[in-house]
Amino acid sequence: LNGSPDKSKGVIIDSGTTDTYLPQGLKAAFDEAWKMALGSDSSATSKYHNNPTKMTPEEVESLPTILLVLKGHSSSNANNENAIGMTRSHKDMFKESQSSEPISKSDVVVAIPPTHYMEESRGKTGTYTARVYFTERYGAQSILGSNVLMGHEVNFDIGRGRIGFAESHCDYSRYVEERDAKQQEEVVQRQQEDDIISRVAQNSANEENKNSDGAREEDSMTHMESDLAASGWAR
Repeated sequence: LNGSPDKSKGVIIDSGTTDTYLPQGLKAAFDEAWKMALGSDSSATSKYHNNPTKMTPEEVESLPTILLVLKGHSSSNANNENAIGMTRSHKDMFKESQSSEPISKSDVVVAIPPTHYMEESRGKTGTYTARVYFTERYGAQSILGSNVLMGHEVNFDIGRGRIGFAESHCDYSRYVEERDAKQQEEVVQRQQEDDIISRVAQNSANEENKNSDGAREEDSMTHMESDLAASGWAR
C-alpha cells in the first residue's frame, strides 16, 4: 500500500477524505483477485471499475469484501494474535502470500465491505460507484479515506507511533442504548451496594443498642440490690 520509496513516508489515514486512493501498481493484482472472487459472474461488476453502475442493494452486498493487510506493531500485538482482525484469523487466505514482505501473524487486517466502498448516487437512486481508486503514481502516498475507516474505531497513538484498529458497529442509536443500559446497570449495582452497607450499619447499630440496653439493665439491677440491702432486704 505504501507507494513511496521513502521509508519515512507512510500511508495517509484521513477521515476527512471520503474516498480511498491506492497505487496504480496494485491494479493488475487487484483485478485478478476481483475476477477470482466473482468467479463466472458476467455482470457489469465482473471487472472492477469506477464507473457509475445500476445495481440493486442485493447486488451491492454480493460484491467481495476488500481486505487490507497493514504491517502490525509487533510489540503491541504480541498477546493479541488470536483476536479478530489479526492475520492469524485469516491464515487460510494468506497462506500463499506473494508479497516481498511476508505476512506476519502480528499484522492487522482491515475489512472494507461493499456497502462501504460502493456509494449510491444522491441524484440517481440505484446507481452506485466504487470509491476505491488505483490512481496514485509511483512515489505518491496512498490515502485510506473514511470509507476504509467506517465500521472501525481508530486510535491514533501519536506518542508511541502507532495506530489501532478495532471493528465497531458505529451505530449511534445502538451506542446510546448500550450506554444507557450500562449506566442503569451501574445505578442498580450502586443501590445494591448502598443497601448492603445500610443493612450492615443497621445491624451494627442494633447490636450497639442491645449492648447499651444490657449495660443499663445491669446498672439498674446493681442499684436495686443496693437499695434493697439498705432496707434490710437481702438476696
